[in-house]
Amino acid sequence: MRRDVLVRLFARVVNAGLYAIVMVLLARGMGAASFGSFGAILALATFFGMLVAMGTSELALSAGHESARVSGQAFALRLMTTPLVLGFALAAGVVIESPTAVSVVAGVFVASESLNDLLQSAFSGLGFHSWASVILVANRALQCTIVVTALSFDMHVLHGFALGAGASLVLLVFVGTIGLKPRPLETRWLFARAQHYWGAVVSGQISNVDVVLAHQFATSEVAGSLTAGLRAARPLNLVITSLLYVFTPRMASAERLTAYEDFKRLRRLGLYFASGAFFLAPGAAWAMPLILGPDFESGRIVFAAVFVSVGLSGLSQCFQAYLFARGRAELARRAILKGSVFGVVCLAALAAQFGALGVAAGEILLQASILLLFVVTLRRSRDL
Repeated sequence: MRRDVLVRLFARVVNAGLYAIVMVLLARGMGAASFGSFGAILALATFFGMLVAMGTSELALSAGHESARVSGQAFALRLMTTPLVLGFALAAGVVIESPTAVSVVAGVFVASESLNDLLQSAFSGLGFHSWASVILVANRALQCTIVVTALSFDMHVLHGFALGAGASLVLLVFVGTIGLKPRPLETRWLFARAQHYWGAVVSGQISNVDVVLAHQFATSEVAGSLTAGLRAARPLNLVITSLLYVFTPRMASAERLTAYEDFKRLRRLGLYFASGAFFLAPGAAWAMPLILGPDFESGRIVFAAVFVSVGLSGLSQCFQAYLFARGRAELARRAILKGSVFGVVCLAALAAQFGALGVAAGEILLQASILLLFVVTLRRSRDL
């Protein structure tokens, strides 16, 4: 198990590095305005892709003995919804008055990322962690190589990125077709199993309005500090994600007592992760203004709070993974929904009253509420 976790972590670190290279090249080549339009379409299309995916990535990771059937069905669904994602990206581009080429490229990229996300879950659910890691790195390396090669031939970076995203999509369709063997779609059967996973994923998006609330009820400077802190803390999630990709399928396939023992190990690792994030919080409060400039001095408390909240979120994800693995996604959905709604309301109220301090307190309270509800849920559910 340790080897699988380390392999997944290494692959995700390499993937993140290559992704950063591609995005930097794209931003420099497109300019701020065009890249801003690209980013907006990317965000909208990604959210739409998450909706039409119906929680099947989470289901494929947690399906246990039904992994093969679920993965084939989920892949068939993802292929069917790819044109919808492309169409939505084009429509979003029309609404924000972005060039058609930018919309098309963003749509193709989101479609390839959606397929990649499913393949990571499906191959992990089937126990092929090494293959999942190879696919993750090979896919991103292909994109990066094509973009760099295109630039060396003086092509516009958007054209190079279009070729890279298109090649990625073709590669992932090929790998999924060979490895997952898509089956005739049984919509009712799939939705009956995926609906609560879908609900949990959608409920989890509620907390993403924190930056908007900080901007609306505090100040734009506080919102900027929160945004920067969230981006700086994002690499920490690579650790918890790697753990979940390995532990979730094990817990889904094991007998109840064995699964609970695995969960206790995962929870212990989650506590270590949270402790590490808490330890980094004061350093983040000190270092971020030095890196970003004096305009971010007032955001020190926000930077520290973000790292604390990421630690709490990582621990919550361990509980969520166990509920997913045991087929109790509806319990996870309720905990996430109630905690997120309570948390964002508190964040808005605290931000309006106390500014940066209120946003910091609200960010921690948001994640602490979700974690507390997970703990209470698990204690009340004796059959888990």
